[in-house]
Amino acid sequence: MNTRRGHSVTTPASVTTLAIDTSTQALGLALETREACLFLSIRMGFRHAETLVPWVERLLAEADVEAGKLELVVVASGPGSFTGLRIGMATAKGLAAGAGCGIVGVPTLDAWAWQHRSFPGYVVPLIDARKQRLYAAFYRSGARQAGFMDVSRGDLVEKLSGLSPPLLLTGPHASRFAQSLVSKELPFTPAVDPLHAALHPTALLRSGRRVYEREGSHGEALVPLYVRGSQAELARRGAS
Repeated sequence: MNTRRGHSVTTPASVTTLAIDTSTQALGLALETREACLFLSIRMGFRHAETLVPWVERLLAEADVEAGKLELVVVASGPGSFTGLRIGMATAKGLAAGAGCGIVGVPTLDAWAWQHRSFPGYVVPLIDARKQRLYAAFYRSGARQAGFMDVSRGDLVEKLSGLSPPLLLTGPHASRFAQSLVSKELPFTPAVDPLHAALHPTALLRSGRRVYEREGSHGEALVPLYVRGSQAELARRGAS
């Protein structure tokens, strides 16, 4: 189990904000108050159902913040693990309802790209979508250039070939994808984010706050972003 924790003094936050990421095998949490920001990232596999609430309670206690005093909850909305997204979304909605505060969802790939918004080229976050496919999107200066993709490796290589360098791969599948590239498969060599394995929780928190300032609370309309239908849904479609 790999754990990354931090506690830093920040400039005053506009609202006390909790961010939750359960979209991949790494559990990410960040809590920012007017005085400080605490965060943790723990890679422990898909055990969010048993670990999320205890770690939220621990983080709140460490910051001496009551759950009912939260002013905004941010949650990674996907794509990613179907089960993880449902657990994170349900917990986030429960906390927001209990505190009577706003809630926003940030697409996981958007948050990953936002933390690299100063990169002078394309940023491509990659998440394993199983069945030899990837969730991906293309960004420049933190802005998504097109829709989310559920794409095969070969199709992704073809799409990347049409981009101009420099290009940065990030996300939990970045290193594996880069290692799979063979000579001259791409006309350039992409850079790989050295911290690609887990989304930094503060990137989710601060990008979520920007979404909240722009769009307001997503409220009960907030639902997970799956990009692909669940296995049961795909099976039903195939049978119809």
